[in-house]
Amino acid sequence: MLSAIYSKLSSIHPNTFHEFNPSKDVVFPYAIYRLVLDGDDDDGVLNGDLEIELFDNTGNDKIRIEQLCTRFCLELNKSRAKNDDYIVNFQFILARSIPQPDTEINRKFMQFKLKIYRRY
Repeated sequence: MLSAIYSKLSSIHPNTFHEFNPSKDVVFPYAIYRLVLDGDDDDGVLNGDLEIELFDNTGNDKIRIEQLCTRFCLELNKSRAKNDDYIVNFQFILARSIPQPDTEINRKFMQFKLKIYRRY
């Protein structure tokens, strides 16, 4: 399941990481994603949330981070990722800016609802 989600996210932006950015020499912009799984519903569908944080270092120029946020929203909302074992449906919930003490860093938080189906 994680590989299907990662493939989808990295096709949108190649500088995408699970949980944290391991790079010693950080390249901006980049995205960090986390999965929050709620459990199965009555039909055996796994529900959860995908949280994505975007980071950029362009100071007052927020165009690049806004364009990246829009790209994630347009390409993920009502889309699917799949591999041999799972099909994952995405639905956009929200996006908001997160204030940073370092005025050179811009940060956005995005949330998507997930429905994960096991392929039999």
